[in-house]
Amino acid sequence: MDITKVQEKGIQPKPKTEKNLKSALVEAAHSFAASKNYLGAMYRRTAARKGKKRAAVNVAHDM
Repeated sequence: MDITKVQEKGIQPKPKTEKNLKSALVEAAHSFAASKNYLGAMYRRTAARKGKKRAAVNVAHDM
């Protein structure tokens, strides 16, 4: 499909690697749980309030 046709329809093309990138970022965010830095503190604060999965996504967004 031509990129101009996609843009005319208002559809945002998503790369196939987006899911892999998200998985890698979330996995890296889980590793911050034991670290003594800003992201580690953010992970622990969020995990205490909302749970480990949401904390990992929150830290992944901040990376």
